[in-house]
Amino acid sequence: MAPKPGSHKRNYPLRRLSAALQVASAIQDQASGMPVSRLTLAEILKTTPGSSVFGKLIASSRFYGLTTGGINATEFALTTIGKDATGVDAERRVAALKAAVLNVPPYKAFFEHFVDKKVPGDPAFAEFLRKYASVPNDRDEECMEHILADDETAGLLRSMSGG
Repeated sequence: MAPKPGSHKRNYPLRRLSAALQVASAIQDQASGMPVSRLTLAEILKTTPGSSVFGKLIASSRFYGLTTGGINATEFALTTIGKDATGVDAERRVAALKAAVLNVPPYKAFFEHFVDKKVPGDPAFAEFLRKYASVPNDRDEECMEHILADDETAGLLRSMSGG
């Protein structure tokens, strides 16, 4: 999908972690963790291999480091992070979800900078992303939404009182 005129390329996944986990979970649950073909994965995800939904999900899953195989790959497999993120060991799952989020450079910059700090207000949050995480100006709001949603999934920020 070509970007809209005047827009800039994302340096973060198109889909949030919760959506990208659908790919890893499908491989783990429906294929017993075995590598699967493009056609099989699309079938498991109840879509088609040429659909934009399929492409966005697998690209996002790979961006988070959950699976191997990009948009033109013929086979997809779980990475160690993907296995742990969809596995039964709760401690490993939590660690893997955090690792997946930290695989995304702007998210890593944000979570490392704001460890033990309050989440800044929107203007300062957006400025941080543009200035220190190379997020394009026209993508900062979407990136902020993704970061906060991924925090809900992975639990990287601690709740801070007094604010």
